[in-house]
This record gives sequence, C-alpha cells and structure tokens, in this order.
Amino acid sequence: MGKQARISEIIKSEKDIEIIRCGNTKYRVGYCSQCGECCKTINMDTKGSKTAIDWLELHNVKVTTIGAITKDPREEATEFTLSISLPCPCKELKYITPLKHFRCNIYKDRPVICQMYPKQTIGYKTCTYMFLNTEELEKFSQEYTNYWRNTHGQEKTIQIAN
Repeated sequence: MGKQARISEIIKSEKDIEIIRCGNTKYRVGYCSQCGECCKTINMDTKGSKTAIDWLELHNVKVTTIGAITKDPREEATEFTLSISLPCPCKELKYITPLKHFRCNIYKDRPVICQMYPKQTIGYKTCTYMFLNTEELEKFSQEYTNYWRNTHGQEKTIQIAN
C-alpha cells in the first residue's frame, strides 16, 4: 500500500489520531492498533563496531547500520551507529483473546519511553503508525481537516505532541 493510500486509511479510520514529533522534521502519525509488536521488541540506536555487529548477529539480534563514524574520511569506517532490535516482551503486555489484540496493564502510568514509542519505522505489518516529514504532515493535516469538514460538517484538528 502506498503512502497516500495509508494516509487516507488513517484519516477515514476516525480513530483517535496522534502526532508525535520524532526529530526536527519527522513526525509519527496515526493510532495504536494494539498489535503489541513494539512491546515485544526493544529498538535502540547505539554506537558499535564491526566486531559488535558480528557478535549481535550471532545472537540473533537484528542489526542495521545507520551511519559510519571514521576518524579520517580516507579510512574505512571502524565504528557505526547501529539500530538494534532485541526480543524483549514486556511483562505488562497482555493478549486479550476475544478482542484479538494486546493491552498494556499500566497504559495510563507507562514510562515516557513507552509513550513515545515507536520513534522510527519499525517494519511491523500490523503497526498502523507512519512517519511523515514536515511537508507531508502539512498535507496530511489539510486532508484531515477537509475530511472532517466534509463528512461531519465540523472542524477537527490534531495537536502535535513533543
């Protein structure tokens, strides 16, 4: 599904949509589908080396190199910025069988890191969040406002949380 189709799907879902700032020009847009994927895995960015990458991959940890750090631009990179995914199911995550989704037992009191998660595209097919740049967010906001005006005859805006 293309980005524009996803935007339309999010707008027409009429769910409680949230916009979270995830950097200077990146925003997480959408709603939680309660798939539980982000509570089963921890994703973090850290500095590492080729040796660290080899060790992590031997232990079935998904690793993506984001950028290379070198002391001299003419040298081969010796350190990397890594995006690491670790299996780490949260003890407060419960599967609700009749509803076929997950629920956090401490949702209202969950840690701030949980409130902000995910902060980057994590590639779960069941996750309904998407990430937009500033220009895409402006277009999304206009489409969202127009949809509510045309469908419900009223204005509705979304606040951006930091």
